[in-house]
Amino acid sequence: MPSGKTHDFLTFVTTSGTSYFIWQNISRDLGILGVFILASLFSGLMFGPDLDTRSVQYKRWGPLKFIWLPYQAFGHRSKRTQSHDALFGPFVRIIYFFCVVICVAIFTAGIFSLFNKKLSLDFLFSFFTSILQIPIKYHISLLAGLWLGNIVHYLTDWMWEFVPKQLKH
Repeated sequence: MPSGKTHDFLTFVTTSGTSYFIWQNISRDLGILGVFILASLFSGLMFGPDLDTRSVQYKRWGPLKFIWLPYQAFGHRSKRTQSHDALFGPFVRIIYFFCVVICVAIFTAGIFSLFNKKLSLDFLFSFFTSILQIPIKYHISLLAGLWLGNIVHYLTDWMWEFVPKQLKH
């Protein structure tokens, strides 16, 4: 498998190239482009398919890396979770991560409720409302960036395995 440095390098190269393509051909909206760039870099550097191992991506989470321990229980390249799948892999991680965020939001609301019940309900309501109020074009840009970081990782792994096999024949 390619090293973490190889994956990182390709993340920067493909994010740069794809961002230029988007700017020239799809949208000159700096907000959309910014979301895409951040999502692609985040996906390639911290949110990729190797979070189910003790990889460089996993270690970059620092003190928060514990949130990926349940995810690792499924095993690397698990067929059940499709964690390393080119298409579904990022969606599995998005759903997993969103569940973690929801748990943290509910926990935070519970802490607030110790002091003020209304404050805890206001927190949860404003948290979920703010997510729903983000225009769809930013959600699409976010998903596209997260997908690009994943597909680059996936294709690099595939090429690393496929090309040497072809050269042997």
